[in-house]
Amino acid sequence: MSNQPHENDRNPLEDFAAEMSEGLESTPVNITDTNVDSVEGGQVTMRQSAARSVQASALQLEESGAGFARAGTMDASNSAIGFAVTKQLSLRNTTSSVLIAQEVEADSLRSVVILTPKVNGNVKTVFTPVTAFAAGAGFAAGLWALRRLIAGLNPFARRRR
Repeated sequence: MSNQPHENDRNPLEDFAAEMSEGLESTPVNITDTNVDSVEGGQVTMRQSAARSVQASALQLEESGAGFARAGTMDASNSAIGFAVTKQLSLRNTTSSVLIAQEVEADSLRSVVILTPKVNGNVKTVFTPVTAFAAGAGFAAGLWALRRLIAGLNPFARRRR
């Protein structure tokens, strides 16, 4: 009896990926050591590869890069992602610019912007609420100073009293 598989041995993401695959190509796509412009498929696996655009129901990246990735579930390890939109995201040692997800599970993620209601793990972002406020205030002060400088250099500028 111990040799029989249990219901708990199944990965729930596989069922979700199978559902999402119905709208896309049902054939799994495996890319290894290749650079491609775009990839579209149900379950896409990329190993040491790069793609400008990836659309899949389930995406797995291993030492790969994707410019724009849209997937139902995404799993990335030692990879780089420019812009990602997904429901569930699992990342290990990954760098990204912008991530939009419903749930993020991360181990050593470095990102500029993450838009998600739920994050678990070690995440480092460039823009936290404090740094975003400081950047906005610095930008406003820079514009104000530039305007004052230009007005001061212009001999025809009106002087207000």
